[in-house]
Amino acid sequence: MAETEVLTQEQYKCPTCRGRLCVIDVIGEVMVYCHHCKSKIRLSVVPADSHRKFEKHRIAVRTNSVEINGIEVIGDRAEKIRQVFEILCVQFTKDAAKNKLPDVYKGFTGRELANMTNWDEISVRKAITRLRKRIQDRMKGQCRILVGSSDIIENMRSWKGYRINPKTAMISSE
Repeated sequence: MAETEVLTQEQYKCPTCRGRLCVIDVIGEVMVYCHHCKSKIRLSVVPADSHRKFEKHRIAVRTNSVEINGIEVIGDRAEKIRQVFEILCVQFTKDAAKNKLPDVYKGFTGRELANMTNWDEISVRKAITRLRKRIQDRMKGQCRILVGSSDIIENMRSWKGYRINPKTAMISSE
């Protein structure tokens, strides 16, 4: 079985043999079957008009909320995770102001974020995982845009930490 792929409804060809696929008009993750090469493929399918390209996801940190592309992802009751997110945004803004290359933007380990927020490290990691899932669900549900788990909060394995992804996100001054 192939990795998950994203196709718009305009693309009806099997990635293996270019044969026509069936069950391609379903929104969400589905299994499709190619009658030609008999392969089963797991796909994420979105309508063609909803696969709009954002240059970068726009993050707006408000007084009581955080919005991504105009959709609220952290509300006024999620004070602790907003605090973690704001720490990441402040560091992102500092690095952007210094015109650093995306590869050298600073991130924070789970332990560093835990010390800054008076949480334990496991709680910080779980909160970030839940926030990533919330961002994906809200973006997919409200505007049908698929957001990868590291599109907003990137997890760098080389230094085992978190940062706002400078390649796919930007802090909006709105």
